[in-house]
Amino acid sequence: AGKIVSAGDDGAAQVWSLKSGKKLARFTSTGGAANGLALSFDGTFAATGHADGVVRQWDVSTGTEKRRFKTSGGAIGTVVLGTGDTIMAAGVADGTIWVWNVASGAKLASFKAHEGAVTGLTFITDGSRLASAGEDGRARVWNTASGAEITVMNAGTKATRTIAASHDGTRLASGGDDGIVRLFDVTTGQLVSTYEGHAGSISSVAFGKDDAVIHTASQDG
Repeated sequence: AGKIVSAGDDGAAQVWSLKSGKKLARFTSTGGAANGLALSFDGTFAATGHADGVVRQWDVSTGTEKRRFKTSGGAIGTVVLGTGDTIMAAGVADGTIWVWNVASGAKLASFKAHEGAVTGLTFITDGSRLASAGEDGRARVWNTASGAEITVMNAGTKATRTIAASHDGTRLASGGDDGIVRLFDVTTGQLVSTYEGHAGSISSVAFGKDDAVIHTASQDG
């Protein structure tokens, strides 16, 4: 509590005090731009995905590296933690998804998910399912352990950039280059509703408290 973590194109990640605004720790890497960032629920560690295809886990209090998780080598666009921070998934520019056990570092699964880069990931409720967004304009739901596809959703004619699961696990929200937010039923993959208003690509979506609202951010500023 009281801290925020940021990562950027300089390949570094930094920890800041919300109260004072001061920098508390800094993690530096030679892996290139950090395009994905996930913070553990207890705030003790973070994971950043880099342009060299490696996820680096590091200690938030000291900024020191704890472990590396290697993928097929393409740039990583997104990293997520799930199931009490025991599992982690990364989406790669070559369209693959990789899943690991955080404590042991063991790879649990890796599979081809999209034509084009994987741009968004989110675990659904207990982590047995994983939803992804891709540059192919699709959103998909996977069995986390096996990599088997459960549901596929048409998320627009342009690239999809972000995806989020509702807290109750019944809905998925996606956004992308067409500027439209789409709400899907997780089980059936059916489109429930759309939300329009952005003048640029949607870069992030998130469900608010009690899943009553959806927050969005866009390249329109």
